[in-house]
Amino acid sequence: MKVMQVLSFFVLVGLIIANNCAAGNAEITKGQEVFQQNCESCHGIKGIGQDPKNPMGGLDSENQFVAPALNGTGHSWHHHPVFLFQQIKNRKINKSSPMPPFSSMLSDDEINAVIAYFKSLWPEDIQKQYYEQFKE
Repeated sequence: MKVMQVLSFFVLVGLIIANNCAAGNAEITKGQEVFQQNCESCHGIKGIGQDPKNPMGGLDSENQFVAPALNGTGHSWHHHPVFLFQQIKNRKINKSSPMPPFSSMLSDDEINAVIAYFKSLWPEDIQKQYYEQFKE
């Protein structure tokens, strides 16, 4: 009887983990779709940035904004998750940036999915540092 209870417990834990992974993958897939439709034109395919030689973004030689990389080579992983969300939703950093606030274009769930997508592009060591720093 005890063996069956232990086995049942581990089966249940496995199902919960599998369900959470599937939900995570679904969110990332949705985020990729939303990213491709709304972000890719500036932040590049798979978040490589507008100028892959300058992943931090900033200003170019003509004083025009350059969209940063979001794939872990830029600075997005240094920011708290709430900041990332607010930046996308309300354009918090620089009001003169050409990036629009997406509050009227994307739902909160779509914004969270975009964030999940570009976090999935980060190298494993950066993901680990990020999750340790912000305890998500």
